[in-house]
Amino acid sequence: MPVVQTNVRYHFSPNHCLYNNLNFTMHHDELLKLTEGQSFLGGSIDYSYNSIIGPLTFEVGYSSLSGSLYPFISLGYYL
Repeated sequence: MPVVQTNVRYHFSPNHCLYNNLNFTMHHDELLKLTEGQSFLGGSIDYSYNSIIGPLTFEVGYSSLSGSLYPFISLGYYL
């Protein structure tokens, strides 16, 4: 399954950051028939603030698999 992905991160001050992610993939059970299979598009944009207890992030994403937007909020670092 080939995947194309791009990420852009912009720090507009020491504690504030914008992030954008776009990705595209194609799927088929047989490798030589990828162009005949399904394709999926997804992406997200988020804003992060580096707080005392870790990054506070607000994200809105989209997946063509579900066909809808999804919100996501996180606080702190991943373990």
